[in-house]
Amino acid sequence: MKNKILVSIMMLAGLLIGTSLQANLRAQVAKVKTEMATGKKYACPHHPDQVSDKPGKCGVCGMDLVEVKDMGKQSMKKKMDAMPEKMKMDGEGKKKDMDKMKKDAGDMKMEMKKDMKDMKMDSSKMMKKQM
Repeated sequence: MKNKILVSIMMLAGLLIGTSLQANLRAQVAKVKTEMATGKKYACPHHPDQVSDKPGKCGVCGMDLVEVKDMGKQSMKKKMDAMPEKMKMDGEGKKKDMDKMKKDAGDMKMEMKKDMKDMKMDSSKMMKKQM
């Protein structure tokens, strides 16, 4: 009789432990699936080639890995829209800026000497343009 009770208690304890472990395993699987769905990546601030899908330490310097923010197309579009017009690099504006820079650079003359005291810069044309 004592053996039957002892076996029953052992089976019940095994069943409870097994159920608990299975529930814990399911929770971990769900967490991993969620992390994979969100696509979180972690990288070293000083070694961007050191990337992991979970937090940890850099293999090169030992620093903590930080979460990498996604720089998708939507994010880049928002940043470009927020930029001032002058900074945007469209083809036409870039060509005009380059032509203006070449024109301005052509007006500058600098005579180089061995000694810094002998260096002179002819900027009279530049001064006239600015006035």
